[in-house]
Amino acid sequence: MHPFLSPLKKICRENLSGSKNLIMPSYLDGSALKKSLSREGFFALNLNITTIFDLARDYCDDYISKNKLKILDNSLGQIFLLQILKKLSREKMLDYFQTSLFSPGISRSIYLAIKELRIAGFSSRNFPHPVIVNSQKSGDLLKIMQEYEKILKEQNYIDEADIYLQAIKYKKKNQQKKETFIVPSNIELNYLEQVFFRKIILPGAKVIYFPAPRNLKKPASFYFSGATKEEENFPEDPLDYLYDIDKITSNLSGKLNIELIQSHGEFNEVKTIVRKIKSQNIPLDEVSIFYTVQEPYSQYLYQLSRQYSFHITFGSGISIKNTSPAKLFFDLIDWIRDNYSIAKFYFLLTGGNFEFKNQQSNPDIPTPQRVASLLRNTPIGHKRNRYIKGLDLSIRQLRSEIEQVSEDRQEGYRKKIKDFFWIREFITQIFHELPQENFDYTISPKQVARGLINIVTNYSRIDEENNLDQEAIKKIKERLTVFIESDYPLPDMPVNEVLTLINDLIKKERVNCSEPRGGFLHTASYKKGIWLNRPYNFIVGMDSDKFPDSAHDGSILLDAEKKNTGRINQDKGKNKESQYKMLQLLASLEGKIILSYSRFDTQGNRELAPSSLMLQLHRLKTGDEQKDYSDFYSSFQDTSGFIPGKPQEILDSADWFLYSTRHNFLDIAPLFEHLYPDLFEGFYAARQREKEELNRFNGKVKVDPEWVDPRLNRGLMVSSSRLELIAFCPYLYFLKYILKIQPPQEMIEDPGVWLKPSEKGIIFHQIFEKFYKKLKEISPPGIFISPSYTNHWPILEDLVISQLKQKRKRLAPPNNLVYQHEGKEILDSCRFFLHCEEEKYKGEIPAYLELAFGTRDNQNEELGRIKAVELSLPGGKSISFQGKIDRIDKLDEDTYRIIDYKTGTPYEFSRSKYFRNGKQVQHALYALSLKKILAKAGISAFPKIQKAGYYFPTLPGQGRQYFYGEERRNQVLEIIDLLLDIVAQGNFAMIQKADAFMCADYRDILEQNQVMEVSGKNAKKYDEEPALDNLRRLQEKYE
Repeated sequence: MHPFLSPLKKICRENLSGSKNLIMPSYLDGSALKKSLSREGFFALNLNITTIFDLARDYCDDYISKNKLKILDNSLGQIFLLQILKKLSREKMLDYFQTSLFSPGISRSIYLAIKELRIAGFSSRNFPHPVIVNSQKSGDLLKIMQEYEKILKEQNYIDEADIYLQAIKYKKKNQQKKETFIVPSNIELNYLEQVFFRKIILPGAKVIYFPAPRNLKKPASFYFSGATKEEENFPEDPLDYLYDIDKITSNLSGKLNIELIQSHGEFNEVKTIVRKIKSQNIPLDEVSIFYTVQEPYSQYLYQLSRQYSFHITFGSGISIKNTSPAKLFFDLIDWIRDNYSIAKFYFLLTGGNFEFKNQQSNPDIPTPQRVASLLRNTPIGHKRNRYIKGLDLSIRQLRSEIEQVSEDRQEGYRKKIKDFFWIREFITQIFHELPQENFDYTISPKQVARGLINIVTNYSRIDEENNLDQEAIKKIKERLTVFIESDYPLPDMPVNEVLTLINDLIKKERVNCSEPRGGFLHTASYKKGIWLNRPYNFIVGMDSDKFPDSAHDGSILLDAEKKNTGRINQDKGKNKESQYKMLQLLASLEGKIILSYSRFDTQGNRELAPSSLMLQLHRLKTGDEQKDYSDFYSSFQDTSGFIPGKPQEILDSADWFLYSTRHNFLDIAPLFEHLYPDLFEGFYAARQREKEELNRFNGKVKVDPEWVDPRLNRGLMVSSSRLELIAFCPYLYFLKYILKIQPPQEMIEDPGVWLKPSEKGIIFHQIFEKFYKKLKEISPPGIFISPSYTNHWPILEDLVISQLKQKRKRLAPPNNLVYQHEGKEILDSCRFFLHCEEEKYKGEIPAYLELAFGTRDNQNEELGRIKAVELSLPGGKSISFQGKIDRIDKLDEDTYRIIDYKTGTPYEFSRSKYFRNGKQVQHALYALSLKKILAKAGISAFPKIQKAGYYFPTLPGQGRQYFYGEERRNQVLEIIDLLLDIVAQGNFAMIQKADAFMCADYRDILEQNQVMEVSGKNAKKYDEEPALDNLRRLQEKYE
């Protein structure tokens, strides 16, 4: 029997026909309670559900009507606060809250503080200055509260605090003489609610008490926080001895009707419950699932209910983001925020949440996928003003091409042109809803909100099988309409600020909130569980990360300040409050209780610990208060995971296969091969890849040497980076140069990044080249002036700024802030470069800059066009080698030094490692090539390349240099033969881990293979693999 039932029956019998108001935390809670009581045969006349707030509003209804007041919506209150902060900041009225940019998050925290102070009975007239620990903070909060109260008065709004204050002052007209208030003993009230409750409610109140955990102090938020004889009259419960296990009486020992389970991940925690319901044939409406945190559990239950088609009600609903209208709404915000990028618009159209309403009646209308495909190939990129221009350009281009194609293809061209005209009209309509000419200008928040409503209403895909999408549209309209119809004059704001503001209005909204229903499983917070009493009760989320709840409420008031008021509850007591409410729930539930926790965070990839309450319950169940966590873990025979524990728990074919595989239930291979032939072959290939040998599934490939070997196919030019990649990982070389696999060009751009590392490297090379060319120009004939920061920084700075401006014209940065940040990084590195050059200068002359040979840009001012260099190898064959030498310094008449700029960090570089096992051959190849180039050009008959190497002249590299002499240089030709033998033999072993930096673009492919190590402790198992012989030689001889 529900603990509410007997006392409620008694109250209703004493007042059969009179009005009885049952005060509940919410109407859904009240409805849930009535449903639970009705299951036990309870019915009463004139029993009304209400809340403290609605009673207060009812009591001051005359005052609200007479003064034509509007009740302030919380989201609107936060918007008011944001504008107040901006106004006070502009007027330099704030001393404590000093920031150049107030975000909606900051304004929310301050709004919560103002709301807490006002609901505690404080206002600008009696502001509690002494309780605020900082006088500047106190002064700012007072100014903010004064402005807030001023707006309420000017705009005819009344907030929650004023409603209670007016309700306390005014009596409701025509109040019934006999009005009974029924109050649960666990009612939680803030300060003004308490005052209203004492004056209006308490005199006529009947209190119904719940079982209370003995020896535990009630939370400060409970109005009835003292011990009562009614609570003491409840029969003893094993939970009364939770923290006094040694004192438990013999008649209670072993009577704790609680089961504890552990799972591998939150998803499996929820799925385990679904399996138990199925295996035990439990009717859905006999089950409640309570969670300690709403997400991810509500989301997982929603997903499972759709996957397995079972009925479920959600006490607090599900995220609005599960609906198509909300997905489209947030996609639109992302699109606008990304400066109307075509990439975002492409995903908006193809995401499955967008539709043209009249497409079925008009087949000439292109599908969203067709529109997205056509737009993707237009030169639009970013910015709304490029859409119409890009479409017009595409139309003109198609019209010019249509006459040059065959007649059978002209119809396709005409269809494209027609579709482009339709798209042009469609885009015009969309932009009409979002009137804004320039992304950098300010914009009206209300206009944007109105436009978003229209677009979502007109273009959202609606699922007719449920009403979630319709409810979502209604919610979005309601929330934004409150914002739009407010009389408060919101000024135009920057685009991103407007989008954040509107986004915050919707992102936490929930749909599908429901009371428990017959035939439906029900889920809600454990704090709501006390109003339900179903036979089976599951409580999830009992790990120490989620329970007890100790989260901060977000207010900027400190706990010490809350305590000093004597009216506001502190945050630090929340964990004890959570413990109390959980134990009160456990004591009140009469059905089967199962508590579960996840032992592993599958997303964070880390172990989780059970909450301390779980351990204490285990001690109580066993009657041994000495049990520790190791005993707790060992008490579980199994951890609920992805595989069902028994046949009755199998939910789908995936479960069946997993269960059968684990338990060798039968030989499923023939059936699996028949049902999923492609997947079966994939598994076979995966098994072959796991073998400790090189085979056709992991890199042993039959190739034609005359096609892949540059020694035989002289049409193949060889570069140092290509050779170094073979040494780094032959399998990666195979993917890139044999199969010619290129990573797909993603339409996703990082809004915080303008230049990729490779693009920055190109800019640095161009700047350094132009700088030294400029120094050579201004040097007197026959003399090279030494680089000087004092004398030459203005030259270098101008070059940097010029290069950045040119790059910006060709590639627009995401925004000006990113441009300034990356520009400053480049300027700082160039400043560092010049300091290094001045310090390291020893009289060398930069003779040649960016000297290219064998490439398309191989024209040199002094040497003319330079062809690829032919290098003769020890094996008797030759290769054609090409490259670009960043800088060649002349040390004396016939002596040179080669510098290759590196703009990253000197990771793995070492002066003692000449070749790094073939992964570092550029310096030697460039030196051999330069000797041939200079000799052939007649610059020097016997040029000497004294040293060649790598220079890290930017801030990440800290100016480090790694130069290598002539002593081992010719060995590079032996290395080339070894590397090209690997290619010619088709031995493309994967010897690098997939997470290596150079493997990033091919990680998804590389992760399918096992690494075949050629050095280290794991290399022994591949000692007999002949395909690795050349790689082993590189390891042994060419470090």
